[in-house]
Amino acid sequence: MDKILQELIDILNASFPETDTSNVTPESDLRTDLAISSFDMILLAVSIEDRFHIQLEEDFLPTTVADVCRYVQNKIL
Repeated sequence: MDKILQELIDILNASFPETDTSNVTPESDLRTDLAISSFDMILLAVSIEDRFHIQLEEDFLPTTVADVCRYVQNKIL
């Protein structure tokens, strides 16, 4: 999961350069800790799909970075 976490941080840095990702942990909340808005979540989802070559389910609503990492890990296995 560490590789996925680092790739997710890379995605966050590229997609949201104004977001401070220096303290991102698996427990980081996407909305409160990283200030990811509903619109930003759409951009993040597209970036995740492109990076990992997966299709996110429409009902996937992650709260934390760990939620995203686990989901991606399960999709790519």
